[in-house]
Parts: sequence; structure tokens; C-alpha cells
Amino acid sequence: WRTLLFLPILIQSIPNPTSTQFKECGLTAPSTLCDPDGIFTAADRHHLDHELKMFEARTRRPRPWSMHAARTQMTCDDKGITPAIAVVRRGSAEEVDAIIEDMKSNWTLDASCNNTVFLVFSAEETQFSVSRPTNLSRSSPLQAYDVAHFLRRQGKNFQSGNYGTAFTTILQQTWERAVTRYTRWNSTHYPNPMMGEHRVCRMSEASTVCDPDEILDEEERLDLRNDASIFEYLTTNMFPFNTSSNVSAFCQSRGYTAGIAIMRNVEGGTKEAIQSLARNLLKSWRLDERCKKSMIVALAVDDRIFSVVKAENVDIDIDAFTKFFDAEAENFHQSEIKAALANILKRTVQKMIETSGAMGETTTIESVEDGEPKVTRDAIERLLDGEEINSTSIDIGTESNSTLIHLF
Repeated sequence: WRTLLFLPILIQSIPNPTSTQFKECGLTAPSTLCDPDGIFTAADRHHLDHELKMFEARTRRPRPWSMHAARTQMTCDDKGITPAIAVVRRGSAEEVDAIIEDMKSNWTLDASCNNTVFLVFSAEETQFSVSRPTNLSRSSPLQAYDVAHFLRRQGKNFQSGNYGTAFTTILQQTWERAVTRYTRWNSTHYPNPMMGEHRVCRMSEASTVCDPDEILDEEERLDLRNDASIFEYLTTNMFPFNTSSNVSAFCQSRGYTAGIAIMRNVEGGTKEAIQSLARNLLKSWRLDERCKKSMIVALAVDDRIFSVVKAENVDIDIDAFTKFFDAEAENFHQSEIKAALANILKRTVQKMIETSGAMGETTTIESVEDGEPKVTRDAIERLLDGEEINSTSIDIGTESNSTLIHLF
């Protein structure tokens, strides 16, 4: 938990529109929208208030019609999501975190089922925080990282001051995502981006990255694909090679190939299930059949489990990956999935360097041969040194220490 240093000030400045303070939020009746600084126009506030009030009905679980079902009281398994939005003119990352904690404590949204999503946005700093509880009676496809992606895609509207258009789009995309039903993948059913199914993996061409549930946005997927290419490039000519002495010079100099499979859920939701899926992908993706210097990183984000499997000639202790994932707890906590996976690749390279004691000549940009991927020096430095973590806060659940890692 972050220390809420700014909370006493912000509680006074953020009214509660679900009670008698709706006028201070710019509304004419109780609402789950608060715009105390007048970021939206009056027409935008009216429209967004209507959209928020329709959201729960739009996201209810479909029920087969019958006279008996019509008489049955709705349960938490059927109930839709109740959203709340607070928009302020100024607010740092710590301040929007403080606001969202206050909203969760004091706003009345869904006391019986707690099927809610809270969103706070500061206009001038373009900071936001999203909270989505995980202790629901049924698994919901909508997660905090979904809302975060929809927010990030509205950068142009935010820059031009079109806040009403931006949030109308965000709400529409959010409720559409909330009613989407996703596949629970298993060891025999997951797309292969190397064998003609790259579009199912949301990639424009053959790749070692697959994200069929669109957990990442398009730019993040492309960045992760590039990171995987850089990973293979950086691990070329790395010694010692953990295999017999009669291996060809080609295989000794070849880099390690990393396949990354991201999904919302794996069928069964267990460690054994994700391990079985990862093992099958290592066989079916055929990343490096000749040299067997490949590995698969499989992550089921909503199930909060992962597995890493490697071919026989990958020279790294598999237990090291548990430490790598643990080290990325803050990024997972903030739903920065792409940043976490990129850093895990970086840590793997660093561990291999420590193990080998040296790297080959092909780790310099000048030695890249024709026909090999051209990797810029700043791209290599980005992978090795890491990027500044975005200060956006994404809370993926308060009932599980708000972290993926603690549940792996």
C-alpha cells in the first residue's frame, strides 16, 4: 500500500456524488461521476452520467428467458458492473491513488456484490488510476489493465482537450470488453504465431509473441516482439554452451530464442495447466529444432500464474525465472504487463552473461551480418538498462495484496 500523504486535502476537494454532494460534482442528481473542476462541458457530463447509469444493465450476465427465471431474484453472478469516474484538473500519481482509495471507502456503488470499477483521471498531468476488485463470485473478463489500455489510446483526445469524446469512447470500449467471452486456452488449443496463426495472435506477421486475448495494445505487442528479437541477438556467441562438444559451430554461436504466450485464462487455472500448455508450445512452435536453444514464457494474467519451459540446450537455471517474476512485482501490480515481460527478458540476458562470463563479438552493433535483424544501439540499451516505469497506477485487485506475483 502507498502512504496516502495527500489524502486529507483530497478528501475535502473531491465531493461524493452518490450522496448529497452531487451538485459540487457538476451534476443535478446523484451520480457516480464527479467533475469538480469543470473538465467536461455540461453536455458531456449529462451524456457521461447517462452512460454510467446504463453500464450495469449493459454488462449483466445473459440469462435464458423463462417465466421462472423472470421471477428469480438477480444474484451477484448475474449482476453487471457499476463504474465510477472522478476527473480533476491537477493530480500526481500519488494523489490520484489517494482519491481512488477515498472513493472506494466512501462512495456507494454496489454494496452487496462489489462488482465495480473505479477510475480517477487528472487532466493536466495525464495521470490515472484504475481499481477493479478480484473477489467476485464469478470471473469477469474486464480487468483493470483493459481500462488502462483504453485510456492510453485516447492520448490525442486528451492532448486536444476533447475529454468528453475520450471518456465516452473509453466507457463504450469498457462495456464491450466486459461482455466479451474469452477462450480458456489449454495445452492442445492455443494459436501458433510461427505456423500461419499470427493474426489470431494479434500479430501482422510470423512472430514468437502471441497475445490472442489482446491483453497488450498493438504498440506494446510490436515492442515485445522487438525485445524478443533483441534477446536472441544479444545471446549469440555466448559461452560456455551447455551441451556436448560435437555440436556444430553454428549452434554454438546461435542465440537463444524466446517465445512469449500471453493469455487471460488457462483451462483449469492451475500451475499444472499452464505448465502443460507451455511444454506443448515448446514442441509445436518449433522455435529452434536444430540447436534446441529455445524457451517459452507462458503467462495467464487473470489466473495469476506463469510457467517457463526450456529446451535442453538453454544454459540457465529454470528456478531463476521465479526470481525474475518476483522482481517485477511492482510492474505487475501496476498492470504494466509488457514492461514486466521485457524486463524479464533483460534479467535473463544478464543472468546468462553472468553464467557465461563473456559475450561474443556479435553483441556489438557493427558486427551484425547482412540478412540478420538490424538492431539499433539504443534498442539494445533499452533492453539492457530498462526504461523508466510509467507512473500510472493500475490496481488489479485489493483482495490479493494487489499483485500478480504473490499468487504465482
